[in-house]
Amino acid sequence: MYKLIFLSLLLVSICQAQSENTSIGRTDRRFEAISAADLRERFVLNEEIFVTDKDGRLLDQSHEQRTWKFGKKGDLVANWSFQSPDIKELALGQTWSIADDGKITAHIQQFSSLKRGQKEGQVILGQLLREEKIEVKDFAPINWLAYADDKQRVTVRLTPHLAEKKELLQIDGLPITLENLLIYDNQGKVWAQGGSVDGRFITLKTHMGWLALSYSKFSGASELGTAANDEIILHPNSSLTIYVRSQNPVLIGKTPAKVYGLIDLNKKSDRTGSLSMSSSNEEKHFVKSMDER
Repeated sequence: MYKLIFLSLLLVSICQAQSENTSIGRTDRRFEAISAADLRERFVLNEEIFVTDKDGRLLDQSHEQRTWKFGKKGDLVANWSFQSPDIKELALGQTWSIADDGKITAHIQQFSSLKRGQKEGQVILGQLLREEKIEVKDFAPINWLAYADDKQRVTVRLTPHLAEKKELLQIDGLPITLENLLIYDNQGKVWAQGGSVDGRFITLKTHMGWLALSYSKFSGASELGTAANDEIILHPNSSLTIYVRSQNPVLIGKTPAKVYGLIDLNKKSDRTGSLSMSSSNEEKHFVKSMDER
């Protein structure tokens, strides 16, 4: 009797120890070709660093990761430099292109170093160590072997994927409300923080540049990005993404809304970290005030 109980418990233990998953899916939806414009809009590039031993067994995954997206025009241009006591300096320059027929090409360059210059947007590149132009097929990741010796291998995995397609809301008339805001960008720079503003049309002036934003399209403005949850994400060009985050939700609901605006990176405040704001509920007065600045 005890033997039978023991065998039963052993069998249960074995069944619990193994991990078995079964999934069966079916849909009536027909596959449709994704246009180059849609591909460009939804394209997201994730990059992460893996360290393995000489035989490819994983030793560590760096917490340093990057996410890039195309801007409204041009290629996706990204520069990434990373240093750690455990690996040599990693410096990559990348240019991703999407042709009219949907063909994706990645031009990857590895340098001995990569530093910011004194001028705004200037990048100082070290010696070119390696470069390659790669046509992305089957939407597969690119494993870039950045360094290898008899002890370890450092690989950068560049993984393209598509963000979920969502119809953006057009919400003319609603105000933009930001509480205890934080403005920063994809290059690791904090533009400003603190302060609150509310209005159909708002302006934010920092030591990094000037923003004019609204859910309504106003004179001279273009569609710059989206608002959802607690932040506004702006894409003024292919290499710069600006995040405006609020302590309280900017927009309630799961569907993002279109954000229109103007960005002037040459119009700056005099003091680092300073933030001046203004708002208006009348487009005519708002546009006039911008012209007077």
